[in-house]
Amino acid sequence: MSDYAEHAPPSDLAPYVQCFWTRTTAAPLPRPAHRVLPDGAIDILFSLGALPEGEREALRGTVVGTMTEPLVLAPQPCEEFVGVRFRPGRARPLLGFDAFEMTDRNAALEDVFGSSGRRLLERVREADTIARRLAIVQQDLRARLARAGASDPYVDAIVAEALANGGRLDTVEMARRTGISPQLLRRRFKQFVGVGPKTFLRVVRMQRAVARLQRTRKMDWAGLAALLGHSDQSHLSREFRELTGLSPEEFRRQA
Repeated sequence: MSDYAEHAPPSDLAPYVQCFWTRTTAAPLPRPAHRVLPDGAIDILFSLGALPEGEREALRGTVVGTMTEPLVLAPQPCEEFVGVRFRPGRARPLLGFDAFEMTDRNAALEDVFGSSGRRLLERVREADTIARRLAIVQQDLRARLARAGASDPYVDAIVAEALANGGRLDTVEMARRTGISPQLLRRRFKQFVGVGPKTFLRVVRMQRAVARLQRTRKMDWAGLAALLGHSDQSHLSREFRELTGLSPEEFRRQA
């Protein structure tokens, strides 16, 4: 049984943080692997349970970069996580590195932030309640906020519109409206989001499809493809499989 909860960020961190989250799983093995799907965001997570065999202690605190493929995690007997999910395009000002440096990568917190990352991990692991753990992470982010760099208004505007429209945007039109070249827009997207605008739009469409699949028992596949802006059902299926590792029907059966 998995107990997953999202916690709204305080107002001063809300421009950068989509949510804080916690997940606890205490169920007997065997059970299915946990499949994490791309969402266009960078996360920091803290593992409070036992580490998988062979993994080093430092990986209890991990920076997870923007993903373009699913991350399949082998289940452990008891798992407990605390995490922070940044808004797409908004992690770089706080974390201080170009997002593309971490795309499809995970790195120990101390490898990214040095001794301050190690101290943060120690403090989170020493805290004995969820509220205290979240407060410690928020305190650290506030310290980073005081020296945060600037975000990119062009990237922010396009990310907001893409999320509002379910990924139905034309990349050429996007560049024309910003007044910058497609090449520069792609470079800025990779710098702040971790992937180019086309890939980000694909991820947004996939996430919208996932939401539909999770709440609809009888699916009109052709209608879903049209809703998401795909040329046909096969286009939907191909793009969905590339990002999730499953066909839409396989995903629905496992959800």
